[in-house]
Amino acid sequence: MALHTYWNSLSIIMLAFLLSANISCTKQFDLEQPPVDSGYVFEEAWKRIDTRYSLFGTKNIDWQLIHDAYKSRIRSGLTENELFELIAEMLMELKDGHVALSKSSRTSAYDQFYTSFSTNFNWQNILLKYLGNQIDNIGPFIFKAGDGVSYIRYASFNDDFTEEQLDNLMDKISSQRGIILDLRHNMGGNLNNAARLFSRFADTTTLVKYTQEKSGSGHNDLGKPIPYHVEKKGFPYTGKIIILTNRRCFSACNEFILYMSELPRVKLLGDRTGGGSGLPEEFILANGWILRYPSSHSLSVRKEYVEDGIEPDIVAEISSVDEYNGRDPILERAIAEMQ
Repeated sequence: MALHTYWNSLSIIMLAFLLSANISCTKQFDLEQPPVDSGYVFEEAWKRIDTRYSLFGTKNIDWQLIHDAYKSRIRSGLTENELFELIAEMLMELKDGHVALSKSSRTSAYDQFYTSFSTNFNWQNILLKYLGNQIDNIGPFIFKAGDGVSYIRYASFNDDFTEEQLDNLMDKISSQRGIILDLRHNMGGNLNNAARLFSRFADTTTLVKYTQEKSGSGHNDLGKPIPYHVEKKGFPYTGKIIILTNRRCFSACNEFILYMSELPRVKLLGDRTGGGSGLPEEFILANGWILRYPSSHSLSVRKEYVEDGIEPDIVAEISSVDEYNGRDPILERAIAEMQ
């Protein structure tokens, strides 16, 4: 009985110790965490953009004034959804497709760089009227050989390709006097794919852009522009190239078009691209939401901003009547330019 009483007493002492240690650790952990309330999360999101966003030089906005206007709407009892809508609305003031706010159930991002403009693309019409069944698929590339001019469709730079597939594509177009590369509705993706594809059209190592990163917390604290070159690979295609563009040519697609625009045998045809020269990074807010924003960006070889898109050499569009009738005047103009 004495031994049994001893172990019971010891167990009680150990349990009390563990409970007190656990309570102590919990209190210490809580003290180390920032308070997760509406005001705190709002300030955290605003400050992160204020100190890390690299493209204030392209925005005619007063970020402090925006802070004050939206902060005045913070009130006691603000729901999670109301706070999300408030911060998301504030971020929309930047008019940047690379700025986004995400939580488990939704993501808010600016899309008016393309939704406010004509679509200028209808894939079904192209298939039915211009391509038919006479197409090949080479990896992610849709290809149709013509009489001296080939059509290539690449829908997303997120769609990877192998070097063997690129070799195959280059082999098929090597004897063609021209190609029409349709990048409309290509919303970007992997920047490495942009450089890899460009390397097959460059006849030498080419300076294609400069990159510039944030170097401090001030809006104009930017590092020295860093030159970015792409080396040629294999035997480049050296014929005439027309790239079809619209407002949904964004991010990595905009970068690729920037690279290609440095080649004298390339013409851009269609609508202005959607831009998106920023290179995003992500930050986790105190309540677990994810804030995305560019902390660096690209400049042209002349060190010009391309955040708002690249103008085509030849402007063309698809009217609602054209689209209803199954026509694509942008593609037709490209074919005519190849004659």
